[in-house]
Amino acid sequence: MTHASLERKLLSAQAAKTELENKLRQKEVYIEQLEGDRRFLAEREQAEREEKEKERKANTEDKVGVRWAMRVHVSVYLAPPHLCVLDKCRGRSEVFARRCFHAQ
Repeated sequence: MTHASLERKLLSAQAAKTELENKLRQKEVYIEQLEGDRRFLAEREQAEREEKEKERKANTEDKVGVRWAMRVHVSVYLAPPHLCVLDKCRGRSEVFARRCFHAQ
């Protein structure tokens, strides 16, 4: 009887070990999935930050370009009357001549 009892305990211990190993594998797989999700989200956040930075730089450049264009636009309109010497602008009104970039 002792031998049979020991065999039952051994089988029971082996079954428990197998069950615990299966649980451990499942948890390892779950952890790998979570780490993969974390890496994916971190990469996506990094890409979004880079995209926002590019947009911010583009907006800044656009603002600088608009300011420059406004200065040129205002200076052209405020410039003293003059006529452009180019053939395509000849014969136009003074208002057009003030707007003509060739005249400067």
